[in-house]
Amino acid sequence: RDIGVTGVQTCALPIFIGLAARRFFMAYGIYVPLREIAELAETNEATAIIYYESHDGLVHSYVQELIKQNELDWKSTETEHPNDPEAQLRSWIEGIRERSGYAFDEGCMLARATAQLYRWDSTPILKLARSYRIRELNRIVQLCCKAKFDEPSSLAHKLVLLVDGARSDCNSLGFDGPH
Repeated sequence: RDIGVTGVQTCALPIFIGLAARRFFMAYGIYVPLREIAELAETNEATAIIYYESHDGLVHSYVQELIKQNELDWKSTETEHPNDPEAQLRSWIEGIRERSGYAFDEGCMLARATAQLYRWDSTPILKLARSYRIRELNRIVQLCCKAKFDEPSSLAHKLVLLVDGARSDCNSLGFDGPH
C-alpha cells in the first residue's frame, strides 16, 4: 500500500481516524467537527469520508464500540457469577461504582452519547443506542426476576436511574463528585 507524507500506510488510516474520533468524542462529545478529527489523524476530511462516509459514520462506529465494550463487561459478569443473578447485579453495580469516578469509562460515554444524540439529527444512531439501552434494562429486569426480588421491574428501573446518575455525575461534577 501507499505510504503517506507522515509515513503512515493508507491501510492504517481508518484506524487512526477512528481513534482520533474516539479521543475527541470522549473528551468533548460527539459534536466535534470532522475537520478537527481528520487533522488529529493527520489526514483530511475527504479521506475520512472515504472510510466513514460522514461524521455520522464515525459517531455510529463509536457508539457501536461503546455497546460492544458494555456487552463484554456483561459477559464477564455472567462468567464470574454463573447462575447467580443477584451476584451478577451486585457485580454490575460494583463495577460501575469502581469506574464512575472515571469520566472516560465506556458506560459513562454511552450514556453521554445517547443523551447527546437527542439533540442531533441522527435517527439511526439514536435508535441503535436506545435499543441497546432498552435491552440492558430488560436484562436487569430479568436478573431481578430471577433473583426473586420484590417488584423486579420497578427495582430495575430504579437501578438504571441510579447507575445513569452516577455515570453522568462524573461528567458534570468531576472526579470528586458524589457518584
